[in-house]
Amino acid sequence: MITALNSPDAKIALLRQALSANPQSQLLSLRLAEALIDKGDTQAAAELFRRAYLLKPFIWNGRPGANPQTQRDDAFAMIKHGAIFSSTISALAVGEARLGHKEEVQKLVNYDLLFRDFIMDPPSGYGRADFNRAFAAEIKSDLTFYGEPAKRAIRNAWRHDSVMRSNQPACTAFTASIQREVLRYIADLPRWTGHPFLDSRPADFVLRGWAVVSDGKSHHKSHIHPFAWASGVYYVLEPPTSKEQCSDRGWLHIGPPENLGVFAEHGWAQRLIAPKAGRLVIMPGYFYHHTRPMGVDEERICVAFDVVPQELAIASPDTADYYS
Repeated sequence: MITALNSPDAKIALLRQALSANPQSQLLSLRLAEALIDKGDTQAAAELFRRAYLLKPFIWNGRPGANPQTQRDDAFAMIKHGAIFSSTISALAVGEARLGHKEEVQKLVNYDLLFRDFIMDPPSGYGRADFNRAFAAEIKSDLTFYGEPAKRAIRNAWRHDSVMRSNQPACTAFTASIQREVLRYIADLPRWTGHPFLDSRPADFVLRGWAVVSDGKSHHKSHIHPFAWASGVYYVLEPPTSKEQCSDRGWLHIGPPENLGVFAEHGWAQRLIAPKAGRLVIMPGYFYHHTRPMGVDEERICVAFDVVPQELAIASPDTADYYS
């Protein structure tokens, strides 16, 4: 006897009924999308997935317990039908990596094409050292400590959560500089299509940013930025320990999500970024990254930011840094 628990059509009918009674339920929208994927109705699934994602972006690695092929195929289907977000691109990259498709992984995690790393010119009217000193003082004027919060990557560090909404002079000058650099980054990207990151280039975006003050125990777990099309980091203060030879203390690690069973040998390259004052990094929001505790009583100050597509910014106006 076929029951509602093992009949795909019955499961879909029950989920539709529940969702009609609670249309703002992200979980029901996502579960219905996954049920539709299972049935092969990927167009309808992608529409439901978009609906769920716009309620609040989330990290998604495919259906629970999915094997690598299913994870890859699910993510590919979502992207093909327009649900192109950092979470679906990262799920595609992880699926391709777990399948051993190195060339596909290298296309998605293409540093030469998509990654920028340079010393940013200081805002007009400032020398670089003077700007970073003024900026650091403004950042440290309004800090909140985060220990080990659920659903965030931050561990044992302080944040200025509204640094890019502040009307203090260095904060305002910094935001204008990042706006300029993001526009330059977008303009420099190739115009050809067929790559999900390039195909999802936003026509309009909002910048969201937060400053992080770290000490010896501070670090970030490996994560992506599900709100962001692109994300970045600017270094304000470099700790002395980061300058030591053969040390990566305080450095940014960009590379494969080893906690998901993906490693460099799967074709997922990595980059180590020293926190040099004035250094700016811009990359896709689906690039996994983390930091490690410095282990010494020194400060590192940086500002992380997201390039949030307008539709996501409108849908979730206050939580663009939720997972960081």
